Amino acid sequence: MSAVVANLFFIAYGAAGSYYPVLFLHLILLPLNVVRLVEQTTSLRLGGSQSRSQARASLAEEWLAQLEDGDTQARCKARGSTHVSARP
Repeated sequence: MSAVVANLFFIAYGAAGSYYPVLFLHLILLPLNVVRLVEQTTSLRLGGSQSRSQARASLAEEWLAQLEDGDTQARCKARGSTHVSARP
């Protein structure tokens, strides 16, 4: 929600001050942020039995799972560093 509001303010700022790169950037970002907002609100509604905090936690876990892959874990083991998994 805050990203959409920020886009609107930056669009107004870019238009008022003739800052065309700022204006065009936020005109492009606004529909993307609206789509993401709609996706998140519908996923929270479809959660049904999940509470809002559980739904947010599952979204965070999905995001972290995308960052983790076999290559990342293998590189960490090769370096000898510890890798904390977000999965239980």
